[in-house]
Amino acid sequence: MDKPSILFVDQFSGLGGSQRTLLDLLPALDDFTLEFALPGEGPLTAALQRRGHSWTPVEIGEYSRGRKSLADVARFALRQPAAAAALTKLAQGKSLLYALGPRVFPAAAAAARRAGVPSIWHLQLEIESWRDRKVLEAACRWAHPRVIACSEACLDVFPEKGAVRRNACVVYNGVEDVRLPATAPNASPVIGMIGHIHPDKGVLDLLDAIPEITCAFPDTRFRFIGPADDDAFAKQAAARAVELTVECHARIDFPGEAASPNAAFAGLDLVVVPSRREAASRVVLEAFSAGLPVVASDAGGLPEVVGRDGLLFPAGDPSKLAAVIIRVLLDPSLRRRMAEAGRRSYEQRWRADRFRQGVRAEIEKQIAIARVGG
Repeated sequence: MDKPSILFVDQFSGLGGSQRTLLDLLPALDDFTLEFALPGEGPLTAALQRRGHSWTPVEIGEYSRGRKSLADVARFALRQPAAAAALTKLAQGKSLLYALGPRVFPAAAAAARRAGVPSIWHLQLEIESWRDRKVLEAACRWAHPRVIACSEACLDVFPEKGAVRRNACVVYNGVEDVRLPATAPNASPVIGMIGHIHPDKGVLDLLDAIPEITCAFPDTRFRFIGPADDDAFAKQAAARAVELTVECHARIDFPGEAASPNAAFAGLDLVVVPSRREAASRVVLEAFSAGLPVVASDAGGLPEVVGRDGLLFPAGDPSKLAAVIIRVLLDPSLRRRMAEAGRRSYEQRWRADRFRQGVRAEIEKQIAIARVGG
């Protein structure tokens, strides 16, 4: 019997959280034939090629971040018939089509329907735009995919009895173990924010919390670790950091993207996730694995993954963020309890194997249902 085959379709070729999650999944699918349709070359295609996988370029169409004008929507919509036609050809004869982003999903849904193959949409983003939600609802009504969400928060923005939630489940992400070597405690606290330097990530909120934190702990160091998605915003954040260096002698560093999770977390005493928009967070899970205490905002799916194992603050409130960080820095026993609780949580809930098993079970179920139906 031939191996079942999956066509994965993604809207990006970079290495964001969604793409890293895809790479985490692949070891569970060694007995499948895997193909990939991507918009062009990038870190993701390089990572796939290192693993022995080929990929096919498919033009999905440009669609900017944030709010979209009617013109943006119209330009994107005009490109979708060609994208759907290209994906239909690639999907012919496959056991399953697996779409990884909301931008690519409508064309992927059309392709799956036309090719007569079952589909899965992996939802890893809170969809803010009502226009986008309506399009995605319509695509789900037409194609009847299985929707795998990375948090309940991703689903909560859709109508309770709508097509997206009707056939949806939640499979929380998992990550590989991050083990840091034992080192002597830092002479002064080191606080890290790991993620893209982007407005959604709450970079300015953490920067605005720094004056209160340094008032209590003057020698605290702050590391903003990650790539810059937006040059204009990166310059704004860097300018604010310079102001803080002058105003309160803050010690702030933007070292760029780390080579690995181990490199990102090395030397940190506290991990802060101040996002204003977050479906879930790999950083929280990796920090738990590394045995580091976590302070996070209450945006999106963060309360679901942080639970009682870290501390939360209201998203967009730098003063409350500063208060929580100061509380943690004042209490070494609290830091130790948070680190221990996070590590236990990782072992029980957030290991990569658990994530792989959950997604593979959904893939097998959809293929089996299609075979019976066929």
